[in-house]
Amino acid sequence: MDFCAERLSVGEWVHIFPEGKINMEHKYLRLKWGVGRLVADSAVSPLVLPYWHVGMDDIWPNKAPDYPRTGKEGK
Repeated sequence: MDFCAERLSVGEWVHIFPEGKINMEHKYLRLKWGVGRLVADSAVSPLVLPYWHVGMDDIWPNKAPDYPRTGKEGK
């Protein structure tokens, strides 16, 4: 979070998940206080752009590809 606060203080952007991790379970998780801290500690008022995306795991799955690779044993 200190790194993110430093980036915001010089006018750069950061992208964080307010749950504190990537949610792979498709259910709501408790939000953490980190965003509030970043806004409060920033020397420059940051633009906060909240968004909710659904289906990203269909486009960019968090698993190994399903195609065969040479030199690897099958499981």
